[in-house]
Formats: sequence, structure tokens, C-alpha cells
Amino acid sequence: MNALTDNNQKIYAYLTAGVVTYLILLICAMQMLSPLLMDTDSLYHTRYANLFFEQGLSRSFQWTQQSVWKDSFADKEFLFHVYLVPFCANGNYLIFGGKLAVILLNIAILLSLLHILRKNRISFIPLWLLMFFSAGSYFLMRMAEVRPHLVSILLCLWGAHFILNNRHKAVFATGFIFAWSNVAPEMLIIIAFLAALGGMLYDGKFESKCLWASILGVAAGMIINPYFPNNIFIWYIQTFHVLFYAWGFGDGSTLKLGGEFYPFSTRAFVANAGMGIVMFAAILMILISYRAPASYKGENRFSKKSVQVFIVMLISLIMFFYSPRFIEYFAPFVVLSLAFIVNDTAKSGTLKAFLEKISPPNRRIILLFLMHLQTVFRFAYDASGQQTYGLEKSADWIKKNVPKGETIAHMYWGDFSQMFYLAPEYRYLNGLDQTFMFDYDRRKSDYVQNMMYNRGFHLDPFELRRLFNCDYLIVSKKNNLLYIKTRDSWIDPVYEDDDSVVYKL
Repeated sequence: MNALTDNNQKIYAYLTAGVVTYLILLICAMQMLSPLLMDTDSLYHTRYANLFFEQGLSRSFQWTQQSVWKDSFADKEFLFHVYLVPFCANGNYLIFGGKLAVILLNIAILLSLLHILRKNRISFIPLWLLMFFSAGSYFLMRMAEVRPHLVSILLCLWGAHFILNNRHKAVFATGFIFAWSNVAPEMLIIIAFLAALGGMLYDGKFESKCLWASILGVAAGMIINPYFPNNIFIWYIQTFHVLFYAWGFGDGSTLKLGGEFYPFSTRAFVANAGMGIVMFAAILMILISYRAPASYKGENRFSKKSVQVFIVMLISLIMFFYSPRFIEYFAPFVVLSLAFIVNDTAKSGTLKAFLEKISPPNRRIILLFLMHLQTVFRFAYDASGQQTYGLEKSADWIKKNVPKGETIAHMYWGDFSQMFYLAPEYRYLNGLDQTFMFDYDRRKSDYVQNMMYNRGFHLDPFELRRLFNCDYLIVSKKNNLLYIKTRDSWIDPVYEDDDSVVYKL
């Protein structure tokens, strides 16, 4: 931090405390915008935590009868679910417990970023904290979900801090914890490799201690694991099959996967990550104004950490181009990259002169805060639109009229999270990802895909019952084509409301 007078230090401390307080209030307000959890996958995680002691460390998952999980289950977010257990132990307050758990995780991320910025002697900390929660409305939506990528963000921040400061033992420990907490522990290895590559570009030395520490830590966590070797199998599917299929490679390229795996349109990209793009543009403008890389020589030379974080940010941006879900890596690293670069350039006074050419300080502050508010308001608009999940009434009817333990068919894999949350007494087909059914039984997966998306493929209730060994089918009316097919078939509903239908096959 720059040398400050005692009075300025107090003002800076008050400003930092004020921004932190505001952001904590914002984190809480984000959860109050809707009475529901922000997405349906969050329902799965809260219910799983509620049933944690019932499920235990089982290697089977009978709630999905047509999935690789059925007989080869591994809890790929084990420590995340352990964290959720105290909040979700009471089944009557799962939504409140899930929201509280997310609030505390968000605060942990905020305070971790604050600590990491201080430890790396970064100036203007209140600005970077505010920018972190301005990176994009889609990022705020991801931050509000009860999903394990929150733990991934936290571990990536700490892992990057340890890597930048050559704390290889801490990197090893982070890798081990990562492998028990999230399905993508390889992200720590990627960060370590890119940081080593950035170091080599800076001074010609490829320092591999932290890289090896990350590899060994992740490997140890994958092998010394209560779900080994099933966890390796599930990790392989989600790391390779899911992304390859989503990006149009392999036999499963025709699968319709979650929207978070498909690239945004240009308009959606700008709308959902506006401030992140502005921060990236600011980085490029500073680099150009410094005539990089020629400016690496002499007093205006960027620090090694700036180069390392910039490389990590650049790759995370490319990943974000391909899949919106990778905003959870781009957002923190574009903030860190800009923070490190500004920290270096501010020392020489060149940055100040450059900014003064653009606009007066007061105007810049107002503009930045307005952009932050735009991000928050867009998030608020998106988050407050959902008032029901859609299957609540049908689930109630099923619990009153269908014997417990029966298998309930559903063609849309996304309906599993709702039904698992609302009626865990029953069995279903597949959930969270269509790839799990595709890799379990391609013929049945193709049948489901045709039912969902092929207009020329008609419902045969006898074939459906024979294939999936079930007597009931639940259909959400949001799935318009599927609903039309079932409505126009000769089977009659045993229950129907404005949002969903239950059929007896």
C-alpha cells in the first residue's frame, strides 16, 4: 500500500470498512430478491445435504435409475455437502438454510479477496472489492446459487495467492481439499502451470515447485478419497465428456446439455459480463499506453505477479468465451489482473496522467458506480422473475397417491432436481446432466432426446413403460413440445395443474 498520512490511513480504513459493509448487505439482499433458490440445481444440493446421513458414503445412488450414478456413484462435492449439512439438517427449512449457507460462503470469498489483496500489497482495495461484485450480472447469479462452484472460487483465490508467493506446501493442501470439494480440481493445476509460464515469460525461469505441488495435491485428494475409484470415473465424464459433447465433439454431440455449457451470443456476452469486459479493456489500454512489453525495462517494469495473473486471466477469458460457466474464474482473475497492473503503474505516476486525459476523478468514480448499479439491477431483474419451480403441486399429488419407492419417469433431466427435493421418497431416471444417462445407456438416452426435441417422434406409453420400468410420467408444461406430445396422445392425465401434468402409463 502506498505511504499514507495517519489521517489518510483512517479515511482509507473507514472507506474499506464501508465498502465491505455495503457488499455484505448486497450479498444478503441478493438472497432476498426471490423466495426460492436461484436455480433448480441448488435444490439437489440442499436436499442431498439433508439426506447426507441417510445416503452416507454409499457408492450407489438409487434416486437415479438410468444414470451412471445408480451403481457407480461418487459425491464429487463431498466437502461442500458436509458444509451444507448444519444448514440443511431440518427438512422444513431447506431454502432458508441454503440461502444462509450461500451468504456465509459469499462473505468468506469477499474477506478472502480482501486479505489476499492486502497480503500482496495492492492499493485501492475498496475499488477492487466493488469491482469483484460488478463483473457481470451472470456472475452475481452464479454467486447466489447453492452450488459447489462457490467453493471452487474460494479455493482458486487462495490457490493463486499461494502460487504467486511460492508457498508450495499450502498449494499441495489446497489441491487435496479441492479434490474433495469440487469436480474440477484440475483448475488449480491449470493456474499453477499458467503462473509458471508467466514467470518464464518474465524472467526466463520456469519455476515448477508449485506446479508439482498442485499436481501431487490433487492426485492425493483423488486417490485418498472415500469414493475412490468411482470419483475418477465421474471426474472423467464431467471433465471430458460433458465439455466435448457441449462443444460438438464425439458421439454425444447431439445431446442437449445445460445452457451454461454453450457460448453466449455477442449481445448476451456483453449484457451479462459488461463490467468484466470493461476491466479487460482497461487492462489492454494500460498495456498499450505503457508500450508493453518494451516497458518491462526500467522503472516502469511490471511485476512478475502482474504478468502471471494476466496470463491466468487471459486463459480464463478464452474459457469464458466457450462456456458461460467459466465466468466464475474469469471474474476474480480479471479483477486481480487489473489490480496488480494498476498497482505497478500507479507507482510511476504514468497511470494518473493517462487517466486525467480521459476524464476528471469525480466523473470516473460516478461512472464506475453507475456501472456497478447496472450490474446489480440487471441481476435483480433476472433473479426476481421466478416465483415457482413448477412441479410442487404434482409432487404433492404423487406423495398422496403413489406408493413410496416407485420410479417416476421424467423426460427432462433438469426436472430431477425439483422432484428429488420435493419428493425424495421416490426414484427417478436421471439428473443434473444428460451425459450421465447417455454414458449409462445410449439407447434410452436417445429415446429421451427424441421425446424432448424430435417433433416427428411420438409418445408410445407401452414402450415408455417397458424401457424405464415405471407406471407414472410427470411432465412440466414449460417443456412445450413434450407437453404437446403427451397432451395429444391417448393417455389421460391422473393429475393436472397450470404448471405440470402426471400421467398413469
